[in-house]
Amino acid sequence: MKYKFRYTGSGIDYLLEEKLGTLLTLSNGRFSLRGELELAPSKYGLFVSHIYDYTPIFYRELVNLPRPVAIYIMVDDTPLSLVKEGKYSIERTLDIGSGTLETIVKWNNDEKQLVYKSLRIVHKKIKELAAIKASIEVKGFSGKLIIVSPIEFNTINPLMPEDVSIRHYKVIKSEANSDGIGIEVETLDKKYRVGIASSIRSNDKKYRRKILISQDSMGEELIFNIGNEGIIEIMKYIGVSRNIEVNDPLERSFEVISKAYDMKWNDLVQKHVDEWKKIWSRIDLRIEGDEYIERLLKFNAFHLLQLVDDDSDYLIIPSRGLHGIGYRGHVFWDTDTYTLPFYIAFDPRAARRILMYRCKFIEEAKKYARSLGYNGARYPWESADDGVEATPREIPLDPLGKDIVRIYTGDEEEHITADIAYAVDLYYNATMDQEFMSKCGLKILFETARYWTSRVVFENGKYVIKHTMGPDEYHHGVNNSFYINTMVRRNLDLAIKYYHESLRIRDWRRIIEVLKVSEEEVKLWRNIRNNIHIPCRDDGLCEEFDGYMLLEDFKVKPNCIGEKCLPPEIIDKIEKTRLVKQADVVAAMFLLKNEFSEDIIMKNFKYYLERTTHSSSLSIPMYSALAARLGLMDLAYNYLLLAAASDLEDIYDNTEYGFHIGAAGGTWLAFLHGFIGINYKDGEIIIDKPRILSKWRRILFNISSKNGVKRIIIENTGNDVICSIKEPLKQ
Repeated sequence: MKYKFRYTGSGIDYLLEEKLGTLLTLSNGRFSLRGELELAPSKYGLFVSHIYDYTPIFYRELVNLPRPVAIYIMVDDTPLSLVKEGKYSIERTLDIGSGTLETIVKWNNDEKQLVYKSLRIVHKKIKELAAIKASIEVKGFSGKLIIVSPIEFNTINPLMPEDVSIRHYKVIKSEANSDGIGIEVETLDKKYRVGIASSIRSNDKKYRRKILISQDSMGEELIFNIGNEGIIEIMKYIGVSRNIEVNDPLERSFEVISKAYDMKWNDLVQKHVDEWKKIWSRIDLRIEGDEYIERLLKFNAFHLLQLVDDDSDYLIIPSRGLHGIGYRGHVFWDTDTYTLPFYIAFDPRAARRILMYRCKFIEEAKKYARSLGYNGARYPWESADDGVEATPREIPLDPLGKDIVRIYTGDEEEHITADIAYAVDLYYNATMDQEFMSKCGLKILFETARYWTSRVVFENGKYVIKHTMGPDEYHHGVNNSFYINTMVRRNLDLAIKYYHESLRIRDWRRIIEVLKVSEEEVKLWRNIRNNIHIPCRDDGLCEEFDGYMLLEDFKVKPNCIGEKCLPPEIIDKIEKTRLVKQADVVAAMFLLKNEFSEDIIMKNFKYYLERTTHSSSLSIPMYSALAARLGLMDLAYNYLLLAAASDLEDIYDNTEYGFHIGAAGGTWLAFLHGFIGINYKDGEIIIDKPRILSKWRRILFNISSKNGVKRIIIENTGNDVICSIKEPLKQ
């Protein structure tokens, strides 16, 4: 499972390297190293899970920490990355099966040649370790060859406007000794400390070592005297530790690299590879007849699997992963609605820890609701390490703050509260994890129901929700969003259902007693549920919100993704049109597909398909999923390909800011729940009428259930589709 990226030229393509930096990111869920070439400078350093800091405008954001991965080679006293004369050939190979990144750089100028080869890992088993083994071969050159291995602490987070930035950390400790170099940094709010140690060595004993210290870096320099040709091998180890686990992160980081050096390189790598083999065995996907989509699904799975830290009590899954600073490292509904189904299917323990993030901050959600004058719990639209609303209300576009964009999502896009309740039920249906429900699942369901009970208004015999915003963010301050009102109805349904189940389960009954959930309150939930206004017409067409059909109509061009196909005059008044940014009514009808007839779903799907710009990467996978359920196979497959290639093809022209984790999860959502028809009931897997392309001869994969991992086999005979659920083969 290898993915090659290659380019040539007279220099290093730094813009391309930023995009490759995202695609080639290696992570173990604890920290990540972006995939930029270690031989060249980069503005990105480490991203360490849970490490956020206060910032103006964006409240808290993931910190772009110091960069420990660089290996600079000096040729004729000039860094190789800056040598413009001659030709470069740069090839990167990401092996997702083993979680390794190989790099080959060839440079030649007249008679001089240099070949650099490296293998990089971020250890999946040893959570605080990364390592690089490299060789440098030179021909036609004699003299000094210098290798510089620094920790660079000039990395910054960009703010708004773009020419404003902030370095979120201070170096509070540094150390250089015979084992290597290291620094300890502290976030500006003094909440977190991270220790970073680095050591580079060579089996060739004929070199001199120097320590380099400057204002923004500390490094080791290895100086070799070489003849007309030769090969130098080096190994670099990087230790990264947090004060979340240890009191002295720098000391711990030095211990990590010291222990790594005590191991044989092959043994160290093999431990890492074996862990990835074990992870991949939980999926073992094969699609006979379509290797391309199989490879795309696996590529997206790799970047989702990299975010899992098995040693963490709860997982923070940013919308752009640990791959970049996009969306400031914040968590949105993407995690609960789009990515959670993937983890439920293949790593239920990770799925539970994702929901434990919501559990950890339920008291913050209750405070948030109270601050707005409501009861229960309202979850923030964007959140970071403290569970507090992190959405900026205004973003300045100029240094003086005269040109300001008002952001309404944090105030109005409250559907995330119902999305989380939906996710709790999905997880429980798949796992029957009663202990999780006792611990916090029930509390989430009941407290979110209480929020909606206080949020609705009774008017003209119906309960309505005013001044809100659905997933379509072109229209704000609307009344009775179809998506929100239907998801609120489901939220109340779930609270009612689990209340009655709690009466029969002793541990659960204790929860409703502690929370003081009464029959009278449940009766109110049922009354609101039965009388909430759903804006649908008699002919089955549902308005995205009240008054939507009164807006100017405009249809998008087929196969156009984003707003680039829209006339400027339409873009200028987009909020006054029926254009939709992303799946909204369509999303609700997929998530709640059992609540609507297929005729109604088809009517609404076709209507909104012509009016959706897909300007969010979350849109295409949801359309793919519902198209598959409706049997619109060509459209479903084309959208599946687009969703799966969101970052590989850089469809949204912003891959450099991080991986689209929601789109990756959404791709699997479409495949598993749209095409295959996976459902869960009481911990059992149900396959509902698979929608299989004619070229998909046989599909095989493992999936988790209450009773362990099962092997799904779907065979396409041409005349029929045969499904079977079996015990997986022993590895």
